[in-house]
Amino acid sequence: MQTKVRLETNIEIIAGLLILALPLFIFFGQNQNNSLSVAVAVRYLAFCLLFSGIYFLHTKVLFPKFYLQKRHLFYFSALAILLIGIAFVRPFDYFIAQPNNSAPPTASPMPPPQNGRPGPLLDIVSIFLFLLAIVIGITIETNKQLRLTIQRALLAETEKAQAELAFLKAQVNPHFLFNILNNVYTLALIQDENTAPSIMKLSNMMRYLTDEAGNDEVTLDQEIACMTDYIDLQKLRLTDKTKVEFKVSGSLTD
Repeated sequence: MQTKVRLETNIEIIAGLLILALPLFIFFGQNQNNSLSVAVAVRYLAFCLLFSGIYFLHTKVLFPKFYLQKRHLFYFSALAILLIGIAFVRPFDYFIAQPNNSAPPTASPMPPPQNGRPGPLLDIVSIFLFLLAIVIGITIETNKQLRLTIQRALLAETEKAQAELAFLKAQVNPHFLFNILNNVYTLALIQDENTAPSIMKLSNMMRYLTDEAGNDEVTLDQEIACMTDYIDLQKLRLTDKTKVEFKVSGSLTD
């Protein structure tokens, strides 16, 4: 499980770096003769802070507080407000703007007017990066919630199985113990030679049940020895009319 968490964290970091590095690739692709000046670096830092803030605002606040709480109207309204803000601020256009220009250029060259209408004025790159950040955040958070749901289901199944086992032991163990003690008491009254071996077998069984039964795995020879003691103790309750056959074959070591 820890490996999966680390993998998700690495994927989240790589995805964030790719989103933040994409504007640099576009910038140097359109401005091959320009170096990364201080002004450009400052604008790029502002760009990174803006989209990092949007990502963490969505993944830490909007998605868990609104979407997962079934407050879908507030969630989609907040996303719409953020999208309108991105379209209005146009962060990528501001990042690639030249200092000597009075107005920031668009992400792509403005197409000439057609039929008297101007070309598109949207910052397509910023909108794309915004939607990409939201999709990545939804994917990662949904995967986390799915993992938590599976963990809770497995924990509930384990607790249920343990409760059923404890209830079964609480029902079976006292009756078995009382019956065996009554049989041993009867053997002691008649001074039967099987009294001492029966007490030893009961002691071995109780030690096995208390020390080994809680483990996920036990050795085969221990399990067979406990079964043998159990059958021998149950034989004390039987008469000569009942025949019990119990055979063990094969190697029990390891």
